[in-house]
Amino acid sequence: MHTITDALQYIPHPQSVQVTSPIRPGVIIDASQQVLIEPLPPILVLRLKRFHSHVGVGGAVKIGKQTPFGPELEIPAEIMSSAKKTSHPPRYKSFGMLFHHGLLASGGHYTIDILHPNRDQSLHKP
Repeated sequence: MHTITDALQYIPHPQSVQVTSPIRPGVIIDASQQVLIEPLPPILVLRLKRFHSHVGVGGAVKIGKQTPFGPELEIPAEIMSSAKKTSHPPRYKSFGMLFHHGLLASGGHYTIDILHPNRDQSLHKP
């Protein structure tokens, strides 16, 4: 995955799961599950998991890969349930981003970028 849109397009991919049979207790059934969005919220908050477990460090380590994003996010039709698909994909405008600085999940600090009210530049809040 290289972009936020790539990550969103991963949501509806069917995943294999094993579930217990509702009619035959103790019997495991192979099944698949698929997640679709319905409806979209008025304000969308996305949280990107940018840490992974590292045995050598004994905790979570930050993934250094950059994930580009723009001032607008178009929601891919593939993640919407068929009842909520429209002819024009929904769009969200970015108003703020929270960033973690540091290598470990247990340390570091945060900064936030917010959109200036005149909407042509961002302010950086340390």
